[in-house]
Amino acid sequence: MELKDRIAQARKAAGLSQEQLGEKLGVSSDWLLLGEEPDGAPPPPRRCPQCGGGVIERDSFCPHCGAPLVGEDRPDRYTLLLTVPGEQPYLTYDAVSGLSRMEWARQGAPWTGSIGSEKAADIVGRLPVVLCRGLTKAQVWEAMGLFQSTKVYPVIYRDTDGDTPEELRRAAPVPREDFRPPEEKGGMTFGMTVLAVIVGLIAAVLLLSIL
Repeated sequence: MELKDRIAQARKAAGLSQEQLGEKLGVSSDWLLLGEEPDGAPPPPRRCPQCGGGVIERDSFCPHCGAPLVGEDRPDRYTLLLTVPGEQPYLTYDAVSGLSRMEWARQGAPWTGSIGSEKAADIVGRLPVVLCRGLTKAQVWEAMGLFQSTKVYPVIYRDTDGDTPEELRRAAPVPREDFRPPEEKGGMTFGMTVLAVIVGLIAAVLLLSIL
């Protein structure tokens, strides 16, 4: 078996696409598997400053030694930790299954692609469990929407708070309210504004009729 065949076999066993393998190694998958040079010089692979292990741009922590990679020039990324199944676990299975279909929800996740309710039930059965890492604020809010019907939500931590559920639970969670889009945090919606105007007009008419 040639080297390329052994690499392909190992890649498939790990459940990675060619692009994902290239991203993990910090090189082009075309160069890795086919020997073809990409347009322009490939950027040097990103390395953990603590252990020197290979990391990818999305990583906020080193997958080898756990060292935080978030600096002052990098925005916070977030981890979702599921701790309880909810009163109706089958709804939680559906929410976890829906989360697995989001391509951005695969870093640090117990899945590499979309999963069904049976696999989701197995994951929920191992609580507490890290669902995914490296999420932006917008992605956290989108993930929370999937759990709206479950009456429970994953607990939100910063990626730098820890790697395992035990480490994360020693840190202070980030309030879910911090991820609400600005237009939903407060103030009046358009409908509320119209209602206020109508009520104001009715009050004015009543006041004039009395006078």
